[in-house]
Amino acid sequence: MRLYATSPAFQVGLAGAALLVFGVIMRAPPAMAFGAAVVTTVAFARAKSALTVAELRAHGFEMNWALHQRVRRLAVNETVMVHADIRNRSKHVIRAVNVRAIHSSLLEVALEKNEILLEPEALTRVTLTVTAKRIGRWGLHGLSFEVRDTFVGGDGLFEVPLLFLNPIGIEASPAPLRALQQSAIGGRARRADPNGRPSKRKGESSSVRELRDYTFGDSMRKVAWKASARRGKLLVRETEQEEVQSSFYVLDASVELWAGDPGSAPLDHSVHDLAKSIRGSIARGERVGLAVVASRVLAWVEVGAGPAHTEAIEQALFASSRCVDADRCGLRQSELARLVFEHLRPLETTHQTAKADVDHVAKRAEAQLERAPFGAHEPVATTETESRLRRYLEAFGIETPPPEQGERAVSEITIASVLDTLAKERRHIGSICVFGPFSATSLTMRSAVRRVRKSGIAVAWALTPFERTLPDAEGDALTIAQAANYAVRLRVRAAERRNAVALTASGAKRLHLRGPSK
Repeated sequence: MRLYATSPAFQVGLAGAALLVFGVIMRAPPAMAFGAAVVTTVAFARAKSALTVAELRAHGFEMNWALHQRVRRLAVNETVMVHADIRNRSKHVIRAVNVRAIHSSLLEVALEKNEILLEPEALTRVTLTVTAKRIGRWGLHGLSFEVRDTFVGGDGLFEVPLLFLNPIGIEASPAPLRALQQSAIGGRARRADPNGRPSKRKGESSSVRELRDYTFGDSMRKVAWKASARRGKLLVRETEQEEVQSSFYVLDASVELWAGDPGSAPLDHSVHDLAKSIRGSIARGERVGLAVVASRVLAWVEVGAGPAHTEAIEQALFASSRCVDADRCGLRQSELARLVFEHLRPLETTHQTAKADVDHVAKRAEAQLERAPFGAHEPVATTETESRLRRYLEAFGIETPPPEQGERAVSEITIASVLDTLAKERRHIGSICVFGPFSATSLTMRSAVRRVRKSGIAVAWALTPFERTLPDAEGDALTIAQAANYAVRLRVRAAERRNAVALTASGAKRLHLRGPSK
């Protein structure tokens, strides 16, 4: 426990010491006595504060979240209230100042007040307003503040920083899918047909859809001879069959698409548009599948339907924001160990705080996984020690920076491979919709789209809206920043038009979506 002097305490103590030295030099007993009294009072206040805080920690000083579950689910840009209960078990009135939350940078947390008075042997509730700025699993780790003893009825001259690490998870989902999960699908039981809703289309069947005039190329087996004899012209039976419509969605989640302010990056818009399209397909009774790809396939959900399948799609989308794997993370093993150690140290009560080697930190981190709010998948790592460190970061919702090099060049190959796989296996898919950039110079992408079109599957493409993510120019006077912004907008607009023309030429349909509302 370390005691720090506040600014008033330092100034008063310095003034008392200066007055004491002045009295000694000038041989003025009143000045010496007054200065000594000030210094003695500050020293007594320090001892009193240290004793109070020691007694406070001895009796118990704890913080708990007023939650039934350790994970709070919400939609992106949705605001929820989270309550923290701070219990002061001592018999002293304590003032807590600079109250602040420890949380992921992709969460926006505001406190009702930054100073609270902790009454003796009482529980004080602190209200936090939490807003998720991006899809993913993020950690709300705890509270931090400085406590001061109310010395002689006033604010204390010394303070002790306290950190309460009690991690909970915030799971942020796209707003369209979150609304779909909360809706009463199928009535009170929230049950939907797992096979989807069938629709009628042309095909070989005994069910006659209509009689139409014979056209060149029609099979003679379809000619309705009796009806043709009555009407004096050749008529053909058009039959229909029921088939469940299936749509497969592909999301390009390359790390460089997260560049920009959280909530307004290109991939933020693509994820929202994708979730909105999936919600529309589910509302029409279609079976839906999803692939989240980057330099490799990050998540794959087979075509299906029902609430459980929607939940699986929602969980798969979290892979787009996960940068903890070795191929999507910019931290080395030593840097991972340092980050884990800083988060691990306040959680432990039995280990010493001295930093150990990387292997020892990884073992201690694995022992604390039972306190994590999230379950972690097996991350991509080069060693077992590195895997433990990355698993710890993901389980506690601690974000890591992406690598410096991007993934777009490899992502194009991965998307083309996914399209070829869907075209070969078909899987009764009627349409494929890709959300991401399309390069006019990429022969791999254009060839893959043509192969899918030849297999009889419709292809649609929602281009990443780069222009929508650029900041707006402010002010009337033309500045260098505004001129640069305008030039970037022109270049992005020209590239989008060039890519749209190449997309249409390859046989795919372009989707125009609005993105999230601000």
